[in-house]
Amino acid sequence: MSENQRTMTLTQLTHMIEEKVTEIQANPDQRISELPQLIELLKHENVFIVQMTIMALTDLFIDIAPLYKIDQQAHEFKVTKFIKKEEKQVLNFELSLIKNYYQFIKAQFTFVKLISQGPLVETCYQSLCKLLNSLFHFNYNRELVQYVTYGLLTCNEICYNSLANILRNKKHSLHESKLQILTQIQKLYQTKHEDQLPDNLVDLVNQIQIDTKFLPQELEKQEKEKKRAVKQKKREYFSQKEKDKKKQKLTKEEMAKQKKLLKEVQDELQEAQGDLDKKTLAKNNGEILSKIFYIYFKVLKLPRVSKYYESALNGILQYVHLINIELIQGIFECLLSSTNILRQKKDNLLKYINLRLKTIFALQSIMDGPASVFGVDDKETMQRFYVCLLDMWTNKKIKITEEEESLILRILDSAFIRKRHFSQEVTGSFVKMLIQLANNSENVRFVYALCYCIKLVMQKYQKTQKMLEEDNEGFGMNSYNVKCDDPSCTNALNSSIYEEVKEIKNFRNSTTNKR
Repeated sequence: MSENQRTMTLTQLTHMIEEKVTEIQANPDQRISELPQLIELLKHENVFIVQMTIMALTDLFIDIAPLYKIDQQAHEFKVTKFIKKEEKQVLNFELSLIKNYYQFIKAQFTFVKLISQGPLVETCYQSLCKLLNSLFHFNYNRELVQYVTYGLLTCNEICYNSLANILRNKKHSLHESKLQILTQIQKLYQTKHEDQLPDNLVDLVNQIQIDTKFLPQELEKQEKEKKRAVKQKKREYFSQKEKDKKKQKLTKEEMAKQKKLLKEVQDELQEAQGDLDKKTLAKNNGEILSKIFYIYFKVLKLPRVSKYYESALNGILQYVHLINIELIQGIFECLLSSTNILRQKKDNLLKYINLRLKTIFALQSIMDGPASVFGVDDKETMQRFYVCLLDMWTNKKIKITEEEESLILRILDSAFIRKRHFSQEVTGSFVKMLIQLANNSENVRFVYALCYCIKLVMQKYQKTQKMLEEDNEGFGMNSYNVKCDDPSCTNALNSSIYEEVKEIKNFRNSTTNKR
């Protein structure tokens, strides 16, 4: 910093910063040489001056930076050659810009490293986030992503919002930035203990938006279809040409038609050959998905309930249709073991019942989606679901909310009503358990929904209809075993639900009379 700047008052410095920034913005080619004077102010003793300089330079760089990445090495080589004066001016301007930009962000990286908290650190992160969102196409984007991601540990809200904006953005030009962000999140999760990480780290991963049209397998299909269509059009064109040869004269309209058809064929051929960007996009999207599921897998694989467990479950439900075939078995086993770990938790029963239901719903979604081609056995999943319902029924302290009720109905719809088939014994156990839950519930809408599900199940599995009889109760060894965890061994099929149905009818009549 110059001696003149040291002796200037706060008002004079503020005025000088504003004046310099305005002059450079008005004529960047001629005034770029004045940028180092402003960067020198980052060494000032007054924190307020440093903060003001950072914000002023941030807006300036966003305003004058080009919409492409500058190849510094190529520019330095070109400048030494004999080139036009105008081209040399552009190259010198861009070289000066990139060098000053590097000095600017390097100074901020230093502040962030040396000072853990305070107003200056917040200002630095605000500036870095603004640069990342506005100049994602420019140089040093990878370094910005790295520092902003690590900023989640100190300035969580500022950095989270900035990264979430990029991940949520559907622009294809941001696919490289998204991949870099996920790479840094993955590194952060690997190097830090969960207690040191922010609570919303996996929620940030769930913000990502991917265009499913640009995945490796989808792009392969599209390319095949495109080539087929191009071949068909070529055949049509040449067959038409042969027909036209036989005619002595062609009308003007027919000539125009032929030219138009030929142009379409040529355009489509060029498009089919020039898909390099789409391939890069598809490759990056494939890597993005791999990193997303890697993070989820690491969370689910822990031998305890992670604080990110629910976020990972929500992410799996969000991207279930995109799960890689190689990961299905591993994720499936992790989710099954998680239901056992969650059952052992006794401190917050409702919370863990909710997580168990979400886990079972995730298992059902995987079976209905990507795992449907393998014919995965769902016996264990339904056993976990039955045990969860049993715990809800036997523990009167648990008062389930509308969220749990909705999850139960969605699992029943997926398991019993839509596609799969179960043994009559398993179905009978679920009918018995569902009628007990309906009998204990105070939510009229949930009771009606459960009864309707039972009706549909009984229509599909006709042997369960005998459970409606009053004298279907077993005795001795044939009685219903309410404590059994296995729905195939409860002998519920030989029990009656007559009394429960009667009580529900009385409950319905009483609520109708009150209205």
